[in-house]
Amino acid sequence: MSKTNFTAQTETIDTAPDMFNYLYYKEIFNHEEINDIILICEKLDSEINELDYYDTSVDAKRRNSVSYLPVNDETSWIYEKIYDLSVSANQEMGWNFNVDGINEHIEYNTYTDNSGHYLWYSDIVNSNTNKLSVTLHLSLKEEYGGGNIEFNCGHEILQPKFNVGDVVISPSYLPQRTTPILSGVKRTITLNVTGKPFR
Repeated sequence: MSKTNFTAQTETIDTAPDMFNYLYYKEIFNHEEINDIILICEKLDSEINELDYYDTSVDAKRRNSVSYLPVNDETSWIYEKIYDLSVSANQEMGWNFNVDGINEHIEYNTYTDNSGHYLWYSDIVNSNTNKLSVTLHLSLKEEYGGGNIEFNCGHEILQPKFNVGDVVISPSYLPQRTTPILSGVKRTITLNVTGKPFR
């Protein structure tokens, strides 16, 4: 897939960088926007994602259903808003990565209580052009049990609590996981903001 047209200029700002942390925007998407996104995504074809990372003797590394959100007149505002937030986070946190767009479709993820989960992973494993990992939460916390996003910062495991409409952004090299769903259904959309390869 070619790069989208969602680009912006970044500049270095005078701040102490926090290279092993995340930033989130609380309820930055309102309920009407969330409902619109879910309606769009529920019409997409989905596939079951079960990755075992070559070891069939252990539980799948990832278990959820995934759909891919195309870029069109109905969805471009989602890409634009998330990209703009990512550029702001890149500056605010002092990461100052070279970012220039999005080169893959947004993933719409559904985790259900059949042990839906995603074990520890890093988005830079698949591509060293991935700079920022972004998740938009589409479910109220009351809609599911378990399914927490955790970050491994080396010296500690961060266990933040997110709610519907929250957007969380982190460096793509920062390991994260989604703990198993114990009840209900959790919905998110995720994407990677890209740039020139890390050197």
